[in-house]
Amino acid sequence: MHQNCQNVKKYESKEAEIGEEDEGRRLSPAPRTPRNTDEEGGRRPFVAAHFHGNTSHLTLGVDAHYHGNGLVRTPHEEVHSVWWPAAWTAAAPRPRPTLSGRGRVLVHRSGVYLVYVQVYYFDAHDTVGWVLHRTNAEREGRDALLQCTHAAPSVDHEEKPNSCFSAAALLLHAGDRLAVRNTGGERHAIMNSEKSFIGLVQLADADDPEAVEL
Repeated sequence: MHQNCQNVKKYESKEAEIGEEDEGRRLSPAPRTPRNTDEEGGRRPFVAAHFHGNTSHLTLGVDAHYHGNGLVRTPHEEVHSVWWPAAWTAAAPRPRPTLSGRGRVLVHRSGVYLVYVQVYYFDAHDTVGWVLHRTNAEREGRDALLQCTHAAPSVDHEEKPNSCFSAAALLLHAGDRLAVRNTGGERHAIMNSEKSFIGLVQLADADDPEAVEL
């Protein structure tokens, strides 16, 4: 009987040790590779930028396209140009996207980006909208990458607010210039920071699919 009790205690002790080992294996974190690192383990720069509307440099009665309180008239085929980098964007290191001349956003690093655009219209037209064009010095013409249209028919044709937002994951190349233009003709939009903006966040590096051999 005494021998049986000793055997039971040895079994229970061994079982407890095994349980502790299993618990340790369950609780031990699995090795993980940081998402924002390069092949050598060094930290990669976070490539992102946000540009918002800004009319602080415009003067009512002096700038013909400015109507006060952030309201800007943009003719057909003209580029929305009163963008300004957010504070964190201005402080971020390159190769983040930057503003080039006349409101165009310049891409410095090729890759797949989440691109988003919003324009807050205050206009009498029933239909408002924009298109995001891409140009590149190494390619002819321009491409339409993203578009938004909002229709709000009315009888009185008075000015009314309409926000138009769209976003997509897009393959962009170093040297691409992005420009937002109205569709359908001249439109008025409120170019305040919380209402109208354009931004890019790089999701991954990517090869040009046209250059990959299948």
